[in-house]
Amino acid sequence: MVRRDRGLPRRHGPRADRPRRGARGVARPRPPGRAGRRDGADVGVSVPRVRVDPERCIGTGDCARLAPQAFRLDESRGVSVPLPGAETADADVLAEAAFNCPTRAITVEKAKI
Repeated sequence: MVRRDRGLPRRHGPRADRPRRGARGVARPRPPGRAGRRDGADVGVSVPRVRVDPERCIGTGDCARLAPQAFRLDESRGVSVPLPGAETADADVLAEAAFNCPTRAITVEKAKI
């Protein structure tokens, strides 16, 4: 049996092997939200938000070729613009278009609603 020096503090605090209990000795409920879920599913629905930075875009049209349902090339300004229904496009296609943008002008963010 290994003895520890009484001068050293316990590594994990007192009763580290026991679950935390509330004032009445009952296990505390899990907090609401993602921290309390065991399956790891997101709470709420996330919708991608698509943006194109016109200052960075050089108008190569790669995004319009990869995702024609989400982007079009504006000939007058020479930049790519997202279409009104870009949020409904497949998230993988949007991510691929953002990844293949040579100047990284496309950002796809997940916004919870």
